[in-house]
Amino acid sequence: MYQLCTRNEYGETSIVNSSTDLESLVEEGKGLVKATNVDNALTASEKERSWEAFFVEVVNTEVDEDGNVEYGSPVDDVVYAGYNAKGKHVVLNVESGEEEETDVNFAPGEDLGFKFYLGEKESGDRSKGRNDGWYESWYAADDFKRPVTSLGNPLLLQKTVFFIKHR
Repeated sequence: MYQLCTRNEYGETSIVNSSTDLESLVEEGKGLVKATNVDNALTASEKERSWEAFFVEVVNTEVDEDGNVEYGSPVDDVVYAGYNAKGKHVVLNVESGEEEETDVNFAPGEDLGFKFYLGEKESGDRSKGRNDGWYESWYAADDFKRPVTSLGNPLLLQKTVFFIKHR
């Protein structure tokens, strides 16, 4: 059994939903994040400065020839699981059901990292049509448009985080 949980800006944790279907809970969490950050009356530029919630994705990473880390697509077998009883960030290995403490910058394993999903936004390419690429996933980035990739980034403070627990 999995639980979709939130932790708000005050540190209070709540269970949103429970299910044996992990994928449906991830989609529900992302939908709630999108509803919070995107489905409002703010302009596009105001939304980029005023987002309130995020869903932590564990993603593949690669190091290029210059030593820069490139962040790829989400993995299916590891999810962010909030904090453990010792107050440490943990990830859940979906196969084993075990939680493992994690560094704020990289998930356990040499090729995993974090991205912070904020919703879907217009891609600016309306030639693709509304249902074919008009929208793209939106991830947390700093003022210089560099992606936020650390759980310790100050931009994530005072925000609501959505994550998955295993019970």
